[in-house]
Amino acid sequence: MKRVFPIIIIIMALVVMTPCYADTLVNINTATVMELQTLPGIGPSLAQAIVDYRQSSGPFRTIQDLMNVPRIGQATLNNLTPFITVDTVSTPVPEPTAIPDTTPLPPTPTPTPEPSVEEVMALFESEPSIRDVQLAAVRFAEIDAYQFEMWRRKVKEQGLWPDSVQFTITHKTDDDRDYTRASTVSLVGGTAYVGPDRETWRYKTDYDFTYQLRVRWSLQDYCFNSDMLRVSTETERQVRFRQRVIEDITRLYYDRRRLQVELALQPDVQTMAQVRRQLQLEELTAAIDGMTGGYFSDALKKIDTQR
Repeated sequence: MKRVFPIIIIIMALVVMTPCYADTLVNINTATVMELQTLPGIGPSLAQAIVDYRQSSGPFRTIQDLMNVPRIGQATLNNLTPFITVDTVSTPVPEPTAIPDTTPLPPTPTPTPEPSVEEVMALFESEPSIRDVQLAAVRFAEIDAYQFEMWRRKVKEQGLWPDSVQFTITHKTDDDRDYTRASTVSLVGGTAYVGPDRETWRYKTDYDFTYQLRVRWSLQDYCFNSDMLRVSTETERQVRFRQRVIEDITRLYYDRRRLQVELALQPDVQTMAQVRRQLQLEELTAAIDGMTGGYFSDALKKIDTQR
């Protein structure tokens, strides 16, 4: 009996000296420093090291990650394994495998190739050319280059026309008195006077009748006529006017052509923009008609009827 008692005393002392561990597993991702100290071999400094590592590197994904903490080796990990867990770490759930869509995709529309410059310009080749429109504008403005030459020629030819023409018939009566006096040819101050002399221009009949012809003209008018200055001034004014008409009609023609190209290449613009372009096209057409006397619209109508 005396031997049994000391053994009981020793067993009770060992029980008192053995640390008390938690009945449940300690989650090393959520445990505090005090809770970590309940684990075997974990003191205050090592518990703090576990918490510091967890805060700086993130939660432990597996128990083996605990060996990343300084001073924790394989032996310490083997002693801790029965008492720790990392269950609260969310394991990434794999995304469900997408079921392939077997629905056939609609065919990709083939982009329409842009037309070439030649193809675009061929759309308007049946319309009147710029040359035809320019000539129509010049005709309507009554500007003719041939007319300028005719003016200069007529002014110069005026010097060849006599200033006056006189034809005289003289009858000598029985009393031998003449009622007219014959004149001879003379040139005074550049003016020629042509009259019958007694040998060549007078014809005396048996009945005493005398016929006389007198013509006068200014020779200097053939070399220079003051009307030539007026013709030259008017010709210069008409040439400037003709050039302005051609420039204006050319600008209107190609403004209209550029608008036609925009309408052909951009048919899908908004309705308001389409209406605005159409009105502008009609405005330019009316302006060209105003300078050609309606020639442009008449030519377009003939083209439409021939199609």
